[in-house]
Amino acid sequence: MAYGWLGTGCEIADARPETVERALRESHAAYYAGSPGASQVAAWHDELNWLSASFRSVPETCEWGVVLEYELPGEGGRRPDVVVLTSDRLIVLEFKRGRMRPGHVDQVKAYANDLADYHSETHGLPVDPVLVYTDRPGVAGEEDGVLVVGPDRLPQTLRDLDGFDGARDVQRWVRGTYAPLPSLVGAAKSIFRDEELPAIKRAESAGIPRLLASLHALAAQAKQNGERHLVLVSGVPGSGKTLVGLQFVYEHGGQQERTAVLYSGNDPLVQVLQHVLGSAIFVRRWHDFDLQAGGRGRLPDHNVLVFDEAQRAWDRDRMRERKHIEQSEPDLVVDVASRLPGWSVVIGLIGEGQEIYLGEEAGLGQWADAVRAAAEPIEVHVPSHLASLFDGCVVTADDHLNLTRTLRTHRAENSAEWARSLLTGDLGRAGSLASQLDAVGYELYVTTDLLQAKRYVLDRYDVAVEKTFGLLASSKARNLRPLGVDNEFQATSRLRIGPWFADPADSPFSCRQLMAPVTEFQCQGLELDLPILCWGDDLGWDDGWLSRRITRQARDTHRLRLNSYRVLMTRGRDGLVIWVPPNLPRGDSPRVFEALRDAGMRAL
Repeated sequence: MAYGWLGTGCEIADARPETVERALRESHAAYYAGSPGASQVAAWHDELNWLSASFRSVPETCEWGVVLEYELPGEGGRRPDVVVLTSDRLIVLEFKRGRMRPGHVDQVKAYANDLADYHSETHGLPVDPVLVYTDRPGVAGEEDGVLVVGPDRLPQTLRDLDGFDGARDVQRWVRGTYAPLPSLVGAAKSIFRDEELPAIKRAESAGIPRLLASLHALAAQAKQNGERHLVLVSGVPGSGKTLVGLQFVYEHGGQQERTAVLYSGNDPLVQVLQHVLGSAIFVRRWHDFDLQAGGRGRLPDHNVLVFDEAQRAWDRDRMRERKHIEQSEPDLVVDVASRLPGWSVVIGLIGEGQEIYLGEEAGLGQWADAVRAAAEPIEVHVPSHLASLFDGCVVTADDHLNLTRTLRTHRAENSAEWARSLLTGDLGRAGSLASQLDAVGYELYVTTDLLQAKRYVLDRYDVAVEKTFGLLASSKARNLRPLGVDNEFQATSRLRIGPWFADPADSPFSCRQLMAPVTEFQCQGLELDLPILCWGDDLGWDDGWLSRRITRQARDTHRLRLNSYRVLMTRGRDGLVIWVPPNLPRGDSPRVFEALRDAGMRAL
């Protein structure tokens, strides 16, 4: 069952607490494969006493539907304590003890938002989140859109919310579909199990099915006519670029025929996807392609080449230094595509403004140079804002190749623009965008206390075993290790990145342990539900952002620093917490904190 107990207001009012507790115990044992702890049983007992008394004292609620411990499907253990279905609204009740904490407020608010957005039988209904502190009688107020009440105020709260004109069918409601947006890891699992992705309407509105269809049609045309094409697909962080690449290579050949491969220069992304899929057939390292094809070596055995994060391709100097190859990576790819027998299609997935390694600053202009120097004619397909880069080439401009909507969650739609505004120093615009994000439940917090940040995410996802949260840090920060956050090369290079992102919460390698951080190099192209970004001494504020560390041989150190923080600040699906430590040099700590507050982040 997707719930612990179901009935009406009259039934919960008259039910024997031990009978309901027994149903909750059985549901818990079936879902978690174990008995509930003593603290959980005590919480149920407390909750049921107040709940039944409240429904008895408001007889108008007799026909309302009541669902205890409703499981949000696919959400890994997220279960609102009580869902109440009236004639015209849904009420989500969460019971807690102790002092009010932001994680409690945001937890019940997130339950309400998710049911409103993703539950088929809730669409169009108002959803009211209510936080009940069972040991705080007399409390009555509102915090960030959540009603916060003591147990003695619950009956009046139910009366005030009204909805007494009959009730909706609670059995129909629990049979409704719940389709949250998948993470990249979850989507990868679904694609390779031949499952339809959830929330497909959102992918449709973002143009992904149309884009996939056009890529398949272009590949078929190239094969039939012996043509060669380069396609660049751009998109904001979280817009589904890697998802497009994964789905395309899988659909193009299927499990049995390897006719397309996704290459990525992001080794952590490759490790995570190979770890999740248990296969290296469809996803490979770009480094392996370079070593195989460099120096006019052996050609790939497939005519469709998909390169993730193509804007990060190395320039000629970096290739010579690190791989002893006298070509830039775009030169090498285009050269290989020109020599593949009969036909070829190269698809480059690009996230603009995310160049973070040395040798990447040359950016997309390298691809234009490579096409102009190609031995075979190559037709280029790009979004219109990139067409001018390819002067002198055969270019087709198509704005369907630009993915402008984030798919991480609709709450994160403006998070990339918020980060961009913040990092360009436009704090006023960032503050305005932060207000919009807050209104839809995307939480932005800043704190000077790392323990407080950890407590918040643990409160927020206390039973959500598949929710991911962890520490992020800039690779160039040198102030964090003395404070217990070891982001230095020796530590992060030993990290098992696949398990860090994908292992269950009880794994010592899981990000949820909140011990080992990952850097911009390890999290680019990946995501967490709620990251904690540990601010470094490499980026300070003094009426504008200042790079505090110089990267040797970099063409534009400041750009690399800003891009690194842009990556780190756009990993979250549900929000972002930033910890500003006290040991930033040159008086940066209070200035950075205040800049983030001016950008709309709330003090935790």
